[in-house]
Amino acid sequence: MLTLMAMSTAGLSYLAMSSWFNTMQSGNNFKCFYITNAILSGAVAVSASCDAIEVWQGMIISLIGALIYSVASKVLTRNEIDDP
Repeated sequence: MLTLMAMSTAGLSYLAMSSWFNTMQSGNNFKCFYITNAILSGAVAVSASCDAIEVWQGMIISLIGALIYSVASKVLTRNEIDDP
């Protein structure tokens, strides 16, 4: 339950932040792999402590993980770093 809620929170928060960072649209094409990577970052962020935290804490942790992914993705793209 915790992992599922964390992944959905990360994906939905990235959808909300995508207009802010303008990373989801390139021309008229919708890029789904950004959302998939945000969901994965939420799962990774919460997986280490999933046995010791509540659901609401996992949602906050995954939201922070999606935020870090959003900023890091934008910085890497702007600096033209392909494979870190």
